[in-house]
Formats: sequence, C-alpha cells, structure tokens
Amino acid sequence: MILDTSLRRLAVCWFSLGLFALGPLAPGALATPGDDSRAASSATAGSPVVATWKPHGEVTQADLDRWIAYERSAASAEAEEISSESQAAPDSELSDDERTAALRRLAFIESFAAEAERDGLADSRSSQLRLERARQRLLVPRLRRQLEAQITVSDAEIDELLRQNPDAFHRPKKLKLRNLYKKLGDDPDVVRGQMDRIHQRLVAGADFAELAEQESESQTGPRGGMMGFVDPQELPAALAGPVARLAPGEISRPLEYGGGLTIFQCEEVREAKAPSAAEQRQILRRQLLRQKHRQAWSDFQAKLLEEAKPRLDPASEGIVLELPDYRLTASDLDLIAQLRAAGTGAKLGSPQRRALLDEWTSAVLATRQADELGLGHDPEVVETLHWRRLEILAEAAMARSYTAEIGEPSEAELRRYFDAHRARYRELPAYDLEVLHFGKAEDDPKLLARAEEVSRRLADGSLDFATAARRDSIDPSAAAGGAVGWTSKRQIALLGPTVSRSIEALEPGERTPLLHLDTGLWIFGLKGLREARELGFEEVEGKVRDDWYRSRIAQNGSDLLDRRLREIGFEVAPTTSAPPRVVRWSTASEFECYGYHVYRGESPDGPFERMTAKPIACAGTSDVPQSYRFEDASATPGKVYYYYVEALSTSGERKRLTPIGESRGEPVATKDEG
Repeated sequence: MILDTSLRRLAVCWFSLGLFALGPLAPGALATPGDDSRAASSATAGSPVVATWKPHGEVTQADLDRWIAYERSAASAEAEEISSESQAAPDSELSDDERTAALRRLAFIESFAAEAERDGLADSRSSQLRLERARQRLLVPRLRRQLEAQITVSDAEIDELLRQNPDAFHRPKKLKLRNLYKKLGDDPDVVRGQMDRIHQRLVAGADFAELAEQESESQTGPRGGMMGFVDPQELPAALAGPVARLAPGEISRPLEYGGGLTIFQCEEVREAKAPSAAEQRQILRRQLLRQKHRQAWSDFQAKLLEEAKPRLDPASEGIVLELPDYRLTASDLDLIAQLRAAGTGAKLGSPQRRALLDEWTSAVLATRQADELGLGHDPEVVETLHWRRLEILAEAAMARSYTAEIGEPSEAELRRYFDAHRARYRELPAYDLEVLHFGKAEDDPKLLARAEEVSRRLADGSLDFATAARRDSIDPSAAAGGAVGWTSKRQIALLGPTVSRSIEALEPGERTPLLHLDTGLWIFGLKGLREARELGFEEVEGKVRDDWYRSRIAQNGSDLLDRRLREIGFEVAPTTSAPPRVVRWSTASEFECYGYHVYRGESPDGPFERMTAKPIACAGTSDVPQSYRFEDASATPGKVYYYYVEALSTSGERKRLTPIGESRGEPVATKDEG
C-alpha cells in the first residue's frame, strides 16, 4: 500500500526526517544521482570500528564524526533548504550519551538503507525524485552564485542613476498612523455625534486599535486602523496640515474629507533625512547589483525553458517533459507536488501545475549545467548527498516495514475511528487567493511609491492583477499571475493577525489595501470563498486510513528504534584507542575573518602539516568573544604533538593566530595573540 505521512511524526522525533509515499515503479527513465558513498567514505579508511551489526554492517569512528557533523549542519538549516555555504558552527563537545545516541541513529539508518538497496527501493519513482530534488537544492544555488559573480556595476552606471534621480534618497518626514473612519451617509449629524463621542473616548485613554476594529468603516479597520508610515504631504490637502502637526501619541480631531469623517492617531514620527553621498552610492550599487542578479537569473531560466519546451495538458497523464535522456510524466509531477507539500497529497490547480513544471524543468537543466562545471564534485556536495541518499532509502524501507507489519485495517475499523474523531474531518473555510509581494521598502527607495501606484491602479481598474504580479511580485506565485490557489483559514492564520483579519474582511473579487508587514509590502486578493462543512467518510477515507496508521504506530513508536537494533544484532565495539586530541582557542574579537586552519607537527620547530580539510567557520566581524575547538582523531595515542592555529581573512591574508602548543594527550588551550 502507499502511505504518505503515517511515519513522519515518529521519524521527526527520532532524527528530524520526513517520510513520503513510496511511488510505484513507473515506466520511463529518470536520471538517478549516483551513489557517492565510495568517494565520501574513502577518507575513513583505517579509522577504528565503533559499532557492528549483522550480517556485515559496521560504523567507523570517522563515519560517526561525519554523521554528527552532517546532523548538526542539517539541524541548523531550514527544512530542506540546504545552503551550499552551510557549515556546522562551532559547538560544544558531545557527551558520551549523545555520541552513543548519534551512533544508534546512524546504525538504524544504514541498516534500513542497505535493506532498501537490496530490495530495489532505490529505483522507485519517489526515491528517484527525492534524490534529484536534493541535488537541485545543493547545485542550483551554487550555479546561480557562479553566474552572479560575473556581474558587476560600474561607477558610470551609478553616476547615471544619480543624475536621473537626484532626489531619490530624500526621505520626507513620515508618521506612523492609525485611522478610524465613518461615512457621513444619509444622516451626517448622527455620524458627527458618533465620531465626537468616539473622539472623547480616545482622548480619555480608550485603545485606538480596538475601537477601530469595532467602529471603523475603512479597509484599515480589520487591522486596528493601521496605515503604516505615511508622508503627510501625500494626503489630501484637508488632512495634510492637521496630520503633519501630530506628535507621537496625539490624536487628531474628527476631520472631514470625501464624504466621511476620520480620526488619526500618530504612533511614531520619522524625521526627514537623506544619506550621505557615499552612502547613496553604496545603496545604489547594492540595489542595482540585486536587480541585475534577479534579471540575469530570470533570463537564464527563461532560456532554459525555451530550449526544453515542457508541455502540460491538465487532462493528460502523458509525458510533460522530454529530453534526450530524461522524461517526466504528469503522474511524476503529482508526486513532486506531494513531496513539496510534505506529503499532504495536495492537488494543484492548472496554474500551479504549470508553475511547478517550469520550476522543475529549469532546475533539471540548471543542475546539469552545474555538473558540467564540476560543481557536483565539491566535497561538501558529495558529503551531503551521501547522507541524504542513505536517509531517503532508509525512509523507504521503514515505511514498507512498519506499514506491512501493522496490516490493512477493515472498513469497519476505519469507520469506528472516523466516528470517534469526527471533529477532525471538517472542511475548513478556504480562500482562493492571489498575492503581490513587493519586498521590503527599505531595500529600495522607490519601492513604496511603486507599490502604492500599483495598489491605486488595481483599485481603479486600470491594471490587471496578473499583469502586476508577473511584473512586480517577488513571490513564487508571480509566474502564475499571483495565483496561490485554495488556502485554508489555518494556513492564512500563520501569516499573522494583520493578514488574517484583512483577508477575512474581503468579499470575493475584493483586494486588501497595501499591507505594510515585517516581510515587506503585500496585496492580497480574494478570488473565491468556500465555507466550512462536515465531510463524509467516503470523502476522507484515505486521510482516515493514514490517521489510523499514525495512531497505531504512535502507540509503540518509542520501542521501534530499540527493536530494530536488537533485530540486527547492533553492538558497540569496545574502546581500544585514546580519545582524540582537542585543540581549543578563543578570540576577544574578529575582523573580516573567513575561517581557521589547524596545523600539527612532531617538533616545536616543525615541519607542520595542515589537519583541517577546509577552514573552520568563524564569526566574520564581531566584537563578541568566540570559542572554537578541533578534534584530531588521527593522533597516535601516547605520542607528543605540537599545534598552532592559522587565521584566514576574507581578503586572503593568512596569519598565525596562536602560539605553538604542546600536547601529550591532554587538550591544548590557546588564546588570540592579536
């Protein structure tokens, strides 16, 4: 049977893994990344064995150290967003119990991965696509950085921008405002009386945001009247003067404009200012470079898509992408959507499928170019893919093993489970959304004005939302004209109370005003609304089945790891060697630091050999004291060694950081000399 998510929570508890459906073996060839384990493990030759299991499994000390480094690196990265520059930060030394726990996790994974290899699970569509996705996550950002490194901004370009936009960096006085608005309507005197009473309550100390939510008829009402930072001179003349005179905490009298009355509250004032000439040039250079980077990558992706010409017929189950040695089917695309949605099995609409196909196609071709440039041979890429491959194969074997063990539930069992948990199976309110994300105004002096112009043109009908999204939005939905598709109320709540209240106040066909959020400037549109309703058993039978499996596994989940290790005869090898030598050093501050290398010699006069394959990451430029450590696992027990640490700057300069320290088996502790 196919199971999407039954084991995910359990796996996350064990070792931060996610489980996806085992895809059926499908016809057609998908390029599967090769197993780099031989290359990745060549450095472990001669390392002592620290654990074994039947029939021929073993873990060396070097394997364990590599696994711990990978776990630390993976834990510090965002979920499945593996940075090609990522490197485990200096961390405290693991206790014996922590190392043993890491060793047990590694044996658990390697034993299941070997089982998956033996039984051909590596050839399943799901495994192939997950391996390919892991390669894309590593190689595409590397290729993009390599392309961007060739892009420069000249002084002449900066001069021309300054000539064309002499006042671009003048920042006028702005006030952070809330407003409370009521239309005068058919009985203006009644409304004026209401607003006078509201004004009295506000002056007496009533909460402005609460009253705005309750009383305001403006679009800002659902978010407590918040307008964000406003230039008073951009307000209508009847409002500009009174608003400009407000001090932080002050509340205006009711002001009449446009057939209504409005009250303003000032929360903060930003005085007018402009950066220095040098700062202006720096900002423009950074801004223009980002624009060039985005444009160059967009052009590169468009060229890849033009060459590949992927095709998508929503009603077809045929091939949607075909290259000389690669093809992708519509069912493959559905599985990719499941993987991206963390196994929820979410179905995508046509615009989202089109965007996903384009994204996947460009990633496939970009990954190939990265391979042609040799980026796939980077030791860090090889190391990460080695462990990701083991994890993916282990998850496939785990899913098969535990779901087969539990067995297939009867319909009567599933119905009983459904009846006992009926409250779970409701279709929550859902919103068919479109979004525009302009980015952060502080990154671009002109961005706020452009976003306000777009908002104004959307409101008066002179600009189409899809056109604006493709042109101005930085959200991934831009390629689909800003269409996000159906989004649950729970998902919207994750965007924060401002967004949630603003969207819930819309009727189908309406859009929010320009929202000023921490993540930037946004506009949301509501294309359609689906009300909440109770779901029948037949509609959710698949989800009920997954939930039933999840509950059965959770009942004895804490015992599965122990049981597996008993089944394979896992044993920790007795310790026969001395613990590794540890070199520790600290810095009072750092300036333009790139990293550190550790050197070892058998005499205080050398020669010295570099022991670090790549620099140990540092804090860069920092006034905060830092502490670092390096374990020399290759040191011969009982032998005397001498160590020193070399600092590398971002400019390439090298400098010996510490005095030479002697070690006879005890830790070497040094300090920054400079």
